[in-house]
Amino acid sequence: YLVDPGVRASHIESAGGRVQPGWDYRQDVDALGSYKSSVNYPTVANPPCGLESVTSGTFSEGRTDQHGHGTHVSAAVVGATTGVAKGARVIPVRALDCRGLGTYVMVEEALKWIVLHHSSGPAVVNLSLGVSPSDDDPDPVSAPIRNQINALVAEGVPATRCTPTVRSWPADRPNHVSPSTCCATDRTSRRSASGRACST
Repeated sequence: YLVDPGVRASHIESAGGRVQPGWDYRQDVDALGSYKSSVNYPTVANPPCGLESVTSGTFSEGRTDQHGHGTHVSAAVVGATTGVAKGARVIPVRALDCRGLGTYVMVEEALKWIVLHHSSGPAVVNLSLGVSPSDDDPDPVSAPIRNQINALVAEGVPATRCTPTVRSWPADRPNHVSPSTCCATDRTSRRSASGRACST
């Protein structure tokens, strides 16, 4: 399960039917409402591309990607040439818009959908994202883990210095794999979070 801006199913690295139908935040009442509020819709003069199909009702179940990041991650995971799990399938879970932006509620609803629709067998949910939670927010990442879906979470996107008061959700929560990013010299990149409160 790839929680991202979608995956372009026609990409050569993803060909062969390995990109399965998924979920799109524009079809979820709570997720869409949160997104509209975050972009000040409908008072905004030019609605962002994340709302381009809401009125027409045409969706792709996550199998398009106007941003590119989801397709990039998908190629790294299941790509015919570069993938580390070439026999795996990807279920795109579109929780971010074409700018790669989203809200806590959008990600929360995406994870609820994953738990509800996963039938059985081994699975991984990948979240290459980060938002700033409040202390009152629950931890929806724990639900897939309780249902035996492993969680792979980017360590601090955007980059932060992890302290008890400065956190990046969901990387600050326990019980998942949370790798940092590195650069060509094998040092932690400037984009990655660091500090004693990081969960890696």
